[in-house]
Amino acid sequence: MSDAPTRTIDLGTAIETQTDGWYSNLILTLCCAAMAIEGYDAQVVAYAAPAIIRDWQIDKAYFGPVFSAALFGYMIGATFLSGVSDRIGRQRTLVIGNIVFGLLTVASAFATTIPALLVLRFTAGLGLGCSIPSVMALGVEYAPQRRRAFRVSVLFVG
Repeated sequence: MSDAPTRTIDLGTAIETQTDGWYSNLILTLCCAAMAIEGYDAQVVAYAAPAIIRDWQIDKAYFGPVFSAALFGYMIGATFLSGVSDRIGRQRTLVIGNIVFGLLTVASAFATTIPALLVLRFTAGLGLGCSIPSVMALGVEYAPQRRRAFRVSVLFVG
């Protein structure tokens, strides 16, 4: 055994005083991309709706629930599934949630009925709901304290 004095490091202080490095900025960029894709998905159905209504020859009133299905799934996912990140990790939750969201969003393009589209949009919203809280947490965790408010603002703009 060495007689050298043991040096302790206060992890909290080390995190709070870190600088904005390339890794921190990469995390912010990737988290912003996830938020932008989520925002795009929430809006794209409004642009696709008229063509779908015309092709399926349905009344536009039937399409109303489709607009809210993903948001409802997002609400349920964020409420009940965001705690998954505490058990398996934020990165894994983010990746799994985005894979579920992405696959089901692509599958939505192949739906042929309103009930199928509702189920796909709702389930995609669940995946998104469990991953977006992880995006916010990751974006803040990798930022020094003086930059956290700015990072949260950037993530919400994304």
